[in-house]
Amino acid sequence: MEEKNRHVCIILCVHPKVVEMKEVAEMIYGIEEEGVPHRLAVSEELDLQALAEEAVFHSRLGVGIGIDADGWAALYQEKLPEGHFLFKDRIVNARRSLRDMGSDAARLVKGMPFKM
Repeated sequence: MEEKNRHVCIILCVHPKVVEMKEVAEMIYGIEEEGVPHRLAVSEELDLQALAEEAVFHSRLGVGIGIDADGWAALYQEKLPEGHFLFKDRIVNARRSLRDMGSDAARLVKGMPFKM
């Protein structure tokens, strides 16, 4: 991958069939509260692992969140083994936990303790 296609931010890679955008916004608010840049990307990948890996692949920070069409979100980091997420949750759950997932993605970048 060319370096110019990688972004210095946390990437949220979302399947286009995700309709719970208010919940996705909660994750973004958590990232913003920590002062770390983010970018929302849309991907046709069906598998949560593939979405999370794609998010990390496009992030120079090595941190990303994948959100699949079935309503699952996963926080992933480039140094983790395949299939091992830091956090995984349904996006229809309490908004507080989604905001915390976004915040924890940013805290991972900053080297701070997690909220979750």
